[in-house]
Amino acid sequence: MDADVAIGPARVLTLQGGVRRGKNIDLGVMDPGWVGVRDGKIVYVGTERIEAKRIIPAEGKVLMPGFIDPH
Repeated sequence: MDADVAIGPARVLTLQGGVRRGKNIDLGVMDPGWVGVRDGKIVYVGTERIEAKRIIPAEGKVLMPGFIDPH
């Protein structure tokens, strides 16, 4: 998988598996994880480093979807 930009290695929160609360919470953590972006779209989320034109180092960082607080 080639990408324009790869971000990682980071602790990536995928939030896969639907909404869960309390003791059942699972953020889908990949550590270390990588995210690849091509043409402005996320094309890869995984644990393997991918080839990219630009690498954004993210060691020790958390990468997660945008959370919106509606209130």
